[in-house]
Amino acid sequence: MDRSDFVLIVDDMFLARANVKKALASIGFERVIESSNGKEALSVLRDEKVKMSFMILDWMMPEMTGIELLRAMRQEGLRQELPVVMLTAEAEVESVSAAEEFSVKSYIVKPVAQAVLAQRLLRIIGQQE
Repeated sequence: MDRSDFVLIVDDMFLARANVKKALASIGFERVIESSNGKEALSVLRDEKVKMSFMILDWMMPEMTGIELLRAMRQEGLRQELPVVMLTAEAEVESVSAAEEFSVKSYIVKPVAQAVLAQRLLRIIGQQE
């Protein structure tokens, strides 16, 4: 996985995005694009010139939820090979199952400490390399 490519963080909470950015920086991912909802992220995903390593996605957001974004990506055929990590407080079994239907690479329940998140992400991207 190329650490010079972007990582897309999609979360409506600024502090959550900041926490993820710090965790990513600690494992060598410095190039980050932030979106506060699925609609913003969809615009970024449509720009094929932007190379991405993976996306970290929240579930509950205004405008367009994480699952709605995944559904829109599938319908438009956007970045089908992009690994997605769902990082959310949504912990219901049905939610995890719904995310699995969209081939989410990993499902991490918030809150999570930066160091733990960094370790989990390293394991996830290690599976990709």
